[in-house]
Amino acid sequence: MLVVIISKTDPYLNGATLIKEVCASFQLNCDVLYIEDILSDKNSSLLEHKSRGLIYFLTNAVGVPECANYLEHSTKNVLVNRDFLISRQTKFSVQTRLRLAGLNVPNSLVVTDGNLFDEVLWDLRLPLYIKSQNQTSTVIRGIPNELAQA
Repeated sequence: MLVVIISKTDPYLNGATLIKEVCASFQLNCDVLYIEDILSDKNSSLLEHKSRGLIYFLTNAVGVPECANYLEHSTKNVLVNRDFLISRQTKFSVQTRLRLAGLNVPNSLVVTDGNLFDEVLWDLRLPLYIKSQNQTSTVIRGIPNELAQA
């Protein structure tokens, strides 16, 4: 049994549905649960999945670390992406390691001063995707003010 955990705030329902369909084609059971439901009712909603097998997080929701910790300590399930979830490595450090291993990964810039965003965007002349370094928050898209007005 596989349980895919998604968030109501992420656009991953189609991906979770596809995973469920692929599992069904191999005659494997798969359920899709929302992380918000698990976190709001830790005692009852997960009890029915207590001995079902594998859990995969397909979400960047803020509650992922709390939910993963809860599942790891309260059930006998195996968290498929456990090592990534608990590694606490930043996106930048993971991408750097992958790049050094010869894998093609997107270029990243770490901008620590929000006042520099427009300048960085202008230099790149591209839309900006601001993503959390710990993989668990909303993506913000933008373009520099000068480009938006051009």
